[in-house]
Amino acid sequence: MTEVQAFAEFHEELKLDSDEVDFARSFPDDVREALVESNVKTTHSFLQGSLARGTMVSPLKDVDMVVCLDRRDHGYLLRSLFGPDQAMGMLQEALENRLRPDYPDLRFGPRKRHALSIELGGGRPSFDLVPAFETTTDDDDVLIADREDKQWKRSNPRELIRIVSGANQEMGGRLIHVVRMIKHAVRTNLDERFPSLALESIAIVALDQSVSYAEACLLVFEKGAEILGGPIHDPTGRDDLAPKIDQIEPGFTVRAKEWFEEKVFEARCARERAVSGDHVRSIAWWHRVFGAPFPSSWEDKSAKRAAHGLAFGSVAPKPTRAWRRSSGGLVDLISNSGGSVQADSRMAVIGLADILACPVSVAEALGTLESVGSISVGRVTENRVVFQVVLLPCDSTGVFISQNYPVETVNIVVRSNGRIHAVPKSGKGRIWKHRNIYRDLCLWYPNDPDELRWSWDDGLEEYVQIVARHLIYEEYCRRTGEWPIEDAPHGGPLGYSWPIRTPEMRSSVKKGHHG
Repeated sequence: MTEVQAFAEFHEELKLDSDEVDFARSFPDDVREALVESNVKTTHSFLQGSLARGTMVSPLKDVDMVVCLDRRDHGYLLRSLFGPDQAMGMLQEALENRLRPDYPDLRFGPRKRHALSIELGGGRPSFDLVPAFETTTDDDDVLIADREDKQWKRSNPRELIRIVSGANQEMGGRLIHVVRMIKHAVRTNLDERFPSLALESIAIVALDQSVSYAEACLLVFEKGAEILGGPIHDPTGRDDLAPKIDQIEPGFTVRAKEWFEEKVFEARCARERAVSGDHVRSIAWWHRVFGAPFPSSWEDKSAKRAAHGLAFGSVAPKPTRAWRRSSGGLVDLISNSGGSVQADSRMAVIGLADILACPVSVAEALGTLESVGSISVGRVTENRVVFQVVLLPCDSTGVFISQNYPVETVNIVVRSNGRIHAVPKSGKGRIWKHRNIYRDLCLWYPNDPDELRWSWDDGLEEYVQIVARHLIYEEYCRRTGEWPIEDAPHGGPLGYSWPIRTPEMRSSVKKGHHG
């Protein structure tokens, strides 16, 4: 399956149930008939909101219907301080009397600021009936009820529908599909109270031409991350929707901005892999962005098998037995500290001399590794170089990406005497199984044979891949309570070497490094 095919399947999964939609569009006829029989005079009524604009996601609920009352019969409500509430009461009485026989589970919820809430039971969509009056100005705005402010406020639902429809046509009919995708991610992973209209506004600003679903979703996430925290005007430009986002809960806007930034990172990872032809991991990243029902590429493979492949697969770095010292001290490498090799991203092995001579070029070379999200040179002194590395939870099938294993930040510290250690900087407060009291990772057992320990002969690239693998194993251990491959017990008598127990590790010693 390709990225394009995965998005096509996702789009199909997000389509609304046709029976639900048919009912949502037919029930307003029952409302109109009930009002006529009750002598509630109306001039017009119509659906508004996300269903009318084509951006609603399942399950259907709170379908908005505007009921425009006739000024000649009910204009007194415009002049009454309690007119909005009285209008809702009038609608409730009429519908209670006329709809109850056909809808025995009919229930009216607490009245909202602008709407009378109706629950119909039987798994049917709920409705919000908005009392309104047509304006007398040269437009098609309406005056909608506002119980809290005790007045009738001008609103432009028809104009909103026209603008969203026009923008959707410019996008080749894909705008409303993309909004549904983003809305699904927001409501599933952030907060279902995030205003739908705000997402539509962000999408309209972000998209001005027809592009693929994948590219469009990335652009919307980028625009959301950019403008959250500032004004977000509705598609007509009339109202600022930012206050509605702020009022969801204290600090929500900051959290939402951070979430959008996280989705930008994940979507970019997905797009980069799709462009390179790696659709398996592209789909895995998109699954991480959206969750189900976006397709996943790893259902037939367990995390345990994927973890095993990281150590013993055909292109895996040298397998190591993670171990923690019972006393302090950083990882000492008593091994070849590297010959004189020019730093070049095309070289197969990056040695100590390369790092000390040109750390920036080394960082550029390491940035091409599939497990590296980003890398920069932190602190450089006469005695050490610090690389700040963002590591991705990568394996060939995308299992750990899809299962939301964390993106990790780690400092890799290289000393001029050949010592090296990796210090996790993300996920403070988490439990670690194989980490020293100095907070650096214990990536191998010092008494193991060379085939199970990294040395400078293996190059810094392999060290980085071992660190990335170790961080995945730590998370696996947090989730399952076990290390996914053989490790060495902690402690032990002085000079004692823990025996190699598993056939895979013994085979690696016999065959040497196979990656």
